[in-house]
Amino acid sequence: MRARFLVIGGLFATLSVLVFPALSGCTKPCDTGFGKTADGECLPLAGTGDGGATGTDTATNGDAGGGDAGTDAGTDAGGDAGGDAGTGGDAGGDAGTGGDAGTGTKPELAGFTGQVTIASSIDTTGATQIVVEAWAPEFLIKGWPDPTHMPASIAVADMPADGTAASYELYFDFDLIKGGQPFYPFAFIDTGDGDYYDNPRGVYASGDITVMPLHTTTGIDIVIDTQ
Repeated sequence: MRARFLVIGGLFATLSVLVFPALSGCTKPCDTGFGKTADGECLPLAGTGDGGATGTDTATNGDAGGGDAGTDAGTDAGGDAGGDAGTGGDAGGDAGTGGDAGTGTKPELAGFTGQVTIASSIDTTGATQIVVEAWAPEFLIKGWPDPTHMPASIAVADMPADGTAASYELYFDFDLIKGGQPFYPFAFIDTGDGDYYDNPRGVYASGDITVMPLHTTTGIDIVIDTQ
């Protein structure tokens, strides 16, 4: 009995080997580039066949799209924005130049300008410079400044060479009344001793002048002719 069981078992095993492969061979094989799963489903193999090509195309398109789009966007955004910004910078530079030109324009100031000459009869020994002053009428004594008060404004000029004139400009650093104010222009020779009111001096020949706010009166010439 044992011998018959073994023979039958062996026959069954042999039939299994021959029959099952034949049954499995009835299943349709997968196309090239595809592999069969345990469930019998065909799936593309990674990196080969159409699946690999599709992956390559996708990657290529991705690179091209991302790279070109990024480059174009960067170029347009960076170039255009940079160009516009640069244009703005140039405009700013031009505006700055205009500002410099504006700075060079001297605003109108209240004061007077002119020249000082020294009469040939005046001794200029030790003279260092010319002092020009504007005095209010109420601070004069016998037509000359009262040194116990202060002048309204002072200007200095270099000593002129013999026979020439020294130019001066005198301005006021305070606001004048709307209708103008009268002042007497005087010129003195300064010898550097700190007290020039007793030195040779001169006064504007026409006496006082009315100085208007924000206006400079020109041609106020003074001759030093009093020893």
